[in-house]
Parts: sequence; structure tokens; C-alpha cells
Amino acid sequence: MEINYKGVLCRLGTYRVIGEDKPTLYYISAPDDETMYKAGFEELHYGLWGKILTDEEYKEITNIEVEKELNTLSNELISKMKKNKFKGTYKIIENNTIEWKIQENIRIEILVDYDDVIDFYYKDPSGNEHRHDRSDDYPHSNIMELLSDYNNSKFEVKEKGLFRKKYKLFIK
Repeated sequence: MEINYKGVLCRLGTYRVIGEDKPTLYYISAPDDETMYKAGFEELHYGLWGKILTDEEYKEITNIEVEKELNTLSNELISKMKKNKFKGTYKIIENNTIEWKIQENIRIEILVDYDDVIDFYYKDPSGNEHRHDRSDDYPHSNIMELLSDYNNSKFEVKEKGLFRKKYKLFIK
């Protein structure tokens, strides 16, 4: 994975130190040598420049990169929903969570990940909100097909729970 670390373009990998593989950033390019030195890069081996990361640095870098990727997946999904003119309103409420108000008293939260999780929230006639976990995991590659199916459905709140008219499916 290529990343920009303190102004230095580098690749994340490992470097063997005293018989142990350590997470390492390998230098690709920088605007100048001073930027590279300030970022902590050094010559690990003749002609090989890198920065061996501490556990804390490695966790910080990988968390930031994963968060960026999930944010990108969320934005792509919102764009597809807009392009396909999904009914209701939808927005990103966290980096990787989309809230879709499909009907007045029904909203769907989509936790965007490599496997997406969909939660239904609905208000009963008394105004109390209920949550139902619709599914454990859906591969992200299939999520638009599933959401399109929901988009073409009509939901009703009944005594027993949420009723989806298209397939006569009760969600309790």
C-alpha cells in the first residue's frame, strides 16, 4: 500500500531486524531530502531508504488508511444511490455509516465495510423506535442489488413488527 507519510510518498512493508519482521515504510519520493530526514527515514541498507515503525505508528497509519478506504466506499455507495434515484433521503452519518430514510417512519442504517451490515429502525404507532438487525453480513459487492430491492418495496408498521409488502416479509 502506498501512502503519504509526513510529506514523503512511501510503501508500507516489512524489514527484518534481528530475526524479526518489523513494519517499515519504504521511501519512494519526497519534495526534498530535508522532508525525508524530518519524517525519520534513514538508510537501512546501502541504497535502501526506509523508516522502521513503532507499534503505535503502525497502528495509527493502518487505522487512517482503513478509515479513508471505508469513507471512499460510503461515498461511492451514496453516489450510486443518487444515480439510481433512490427514494427518501440518505446521508453519511459517520465515516462508514449511511442513514437512509426510506419512508417517514422507517430508516435503514448501512454499516459500510468489506461485509456490510444493515439495520432497520422503525417507529410504532405510539412513536417508539425499534431496531431490527436485518442481516449479519452482505458482501459489499452485492449491496446495491439488495438496496435496489428495498427501494422498490413498500414497508408498513404493524402490531407484529415491520412488514415489507413486496415479499410479505415480517421483520420483528
